[in-house]
Amino acid sequence: MNTKDIVGQEEVVNASAHANDEQAPESYAAPSPEESDGVDSVDLADLEEQLAESGDDGQSPKASVPVKDSDLSQRQLQAVVAFTSELKSREEFALQNLRQGLLRTEQEAATQRLNERLQQEETASKSRLARRIKAELAESERRQQRQLQLERMQAKTRHAERLAAEKKLAAEREGETRKREADDAEKRLASNLEAERLAAEQRLAEAFRAEETRAQHRLSSALADEENLARERLDTALRNEDAAAERRYRQQISEEGRMAEQRRKAQLVAEAEASKQRLAAALAAEEKAAAERLADELRAEAEAADERAACDRAREQAEVDCWRQAYETKADAERQERAAKAQTAEKASYDERLAARLADEEAAAAERLTIALAKEAEDAKMRHEQSLKDEEAAAVIRAEDRRLAEVEQSKLRLARQLADEAEASQLRTEQAMEQEEAQAQLRAKEIALCENIIVSMLRDRLIQAEIEPAGNRAKLRAAMEAKAAEERLEQAVQFEEEAASARLREQLISEERAAEERLAETLIQEAKVAEARVNATIGQENAEAEQRLQEALRHEAEAARIRHHQAMKQEEDAARQRAVARAQQEVAEANRRKELRGKQEAIAAKHRLEDSLAREEMEAKRRQAELEAIEQADMLKLEQETSSAEAFAAEMRKVKRLEAEQKIIAEYEQRRQTLLKKREQQALAAVADTKPAKMPDIGTGNSFGDLSLRPEPKFFDTPDITPRPQPQVVARSVAVPHAASISKAAAEGFASGGELARLKAFTADDIQRQLSRYTPAETLSILTRCTVPARQYLLDHIAQPMHSAMVYALEQNAGDPSPGVNSGVDDFILGLQTGG
Repeated sequence: MNTKDIVGQEEVVNASAHANDEQAPESYAAPSPEESDGVDSVDLADLEEQLAESGDDGQSPKASVPVKDSDLSQRQLQAVVAFTSELKSREEFALQNLRQGLLRTEQEAATQRLNERLQQEETASKSRLARRIKAELAESERRQQRQLQLERMQAKTRHAERLAAEKKLAAEREGETRKREADDAEKRLASNLEAERLAAEQRLAEAFRAEETRAQHRLSSALADEENLARERLDTALRNEDAAAERRYRQQISEEGRMAEQRRKAQLVAEAEASKQRLAAALAAEEKAAAERLADELRAEAEAADERAACDRAREQAEVDCWRQAYETKADAERQERAAKAQTAEKASYDERLAARLADEEAAAAERLTIALAKEAEDAKMRHEQSLKDEEAAAVIRAEDRRLAEVEQSKLRLARQLADEAEASQLRTEQAMEQEEAQAQLRAKEIALCENIIVSMLRDRLIQAEIEPAGNRAKLRAAMEAKAAEERLEQAVQFEEEAASARLREQLISEERAAEERLAETLIQEAKVAEARVNATIGQENAEAEQRLQEALRHEAEAARIRHHQAMKQEEDAARQRAVARAQQEVAEANRRKELRGKQEAIAAKHRLEDSLAREEMEAKRRQAELEAIEQADMLKLEQETSSAEAFAAEMRKVKRLEAEQKIIAEYEQRRQTLLKKREQQALAAVADTKPAKMPDIGTGNSFGDLSLRPEPKFFDTPDITPRPQPQVVARSVAVPHAASISKAAAEGFASGGELARLKAFTADDIQRQLSRYTPAETLSILTRCTVPARQYLLDHIAQPMHSAMVYALEQNAGDPSPGVNSGVDDFILGLQTGG
């Protein structure tokens, strides 16, 4: 091997060594002289120098000097051999390090790929499992909702059919009673109608006579009241007119003199006397005509009442005959089914009720008639008074409107005057302002001139100050004097502006006061003129109001008579209708009571059924929440234990077990729906027999319901329930308890070795709390993998009806657990320690 090849190999080995410095072991060292077959170590720097001296042209020494002709000594040859062997050893070590680094890199990449693949598979399995569980739960919920809706509709249909059958049966059972009641009611109705007819005729005659007397009294009193009221109003109007005339004439005394005033007073007195005479004659004539009309109307009403009474008697007799025929026809078919005892009791009660109702109707009719007449008289009186008040108010309003119109006109005139005055004052104000502005401009010019003078003086002083030796102090004084001059100038300008504004304000106030005084004088004059015109129209308005009042009184009396006639007729018709309707109400009352009882029983049964369905729905929601909690717990465990491929496989087995449990729960839900349907059919059958049915206890705090109606709960016998495989670390965890809740007695129980002793080391509350965390399938799995004493001890801590369900399920797999299976007590205690 030549020197050039040796140097090339050294460069390759050095590059490999530098690339693998981080991966080389710390115990590596260069070979010793003993390890290199007795060859001494060579200084590489010296060797390189020698090689460089021997061949600086970069070519091989063989090209210039042969080996046999060289001057190399035996020591140099040994050094070359040692260097070559060292290079070989280093090359082998570098290759070994490179292979180890590549292996570690491949292992890490493979581990990373495996972890990523495991994580992806874990995520995919979790998502598939979650989607599958959600889909199954949603499908189960939808099926349950559809089944509940269908069952509710069927229950409603059956309930309606049962109600119809009960109604028909009740009608058949009570047919005889209704027939006999109809016969008795018919007889009593005939007698009562005759008695009521005679009493009504008598009461009607007495009422007519009393009403005639009261109407005459009311008419005479109303006429007297109207006459007095009219006279009072006339006197008041005359007094008002006299006072107004006196006020008006008092202003004309100076113009016409005393003789004109006396003639006017005499004329007014004559007019007043004539108006009084005319009013008295008109009132007497109206009173006489009203009395004659009232007498004629009373006679006509008495004759019409007699005719109506005869017609009513004939019509009532015809109606009684019709009712008798109808009841006889109906009684012939149902008379044989009645009972004598029910007939006597119902007859007595019906007689009492009919007598009481007839008395109440008579008293109510008399009371209503009296109240109606009194109300009618009061209403007529109030309408008369209201019409008078309305007329007076209308007259006052019209006079006020005319006065307001005149006032508005006067206001408009005053507004125009004010506008003129305002324009004039504005012109004067503008002129004054122009003068003030001219004066202000003059003052401003003067101030500007003063400012220029002051500025020039200050400038001169500043120039002097700059020339003076103490220039800084002069400048300061000049600046202060300039500032003081500016302030004095601003104060002078402000004072002048305030004085100008004060003078202008005083001038405006004086102008406004003068305008207001002129406006007040004009308003007073206009008001006096308007008052004179209003007083002149009051007399005419009073006369027109009196005439309209007389016409309104006549119309009101006519309307009152018409309303009274209509009220009497309506009262008679209402009495006849009530007499006919009472019989129908008595017959229909019994039917309504029976129907009401049937409806109440049906509603109670429906409420019981709805309550049971609601409880079952709440139980289903609770189970769903438990399943979700189990799913979340399993997911958490899956995330904690998936650090390796073995943990992933174990979690996959748990997922399969969970799917098996879901299958068991779905089968149980299907069986529960079948049982629910059967119980609802039993409840509806019990309701159809009209007996209070005791609803089954469905969903009262457990997942199995009442197992007394379940002869074969085979949902526990599925082959998918397998013993839960547990890792070997369980035994270590059980052997050394570490939970804070385990006492000294618990440790002694663990040391004793027996399952029953280990369970008794815990309190009853701890055992019950841990049992409540398990689903029924998990509880059964724990119990099947316990010894008989430990199983009985756990069963004693399970409440009913879960206890009965567990006992029934364990009877199918009686005996001790099979060998090679993890103990259920170990799993139970591990759950107590870990809280799972």
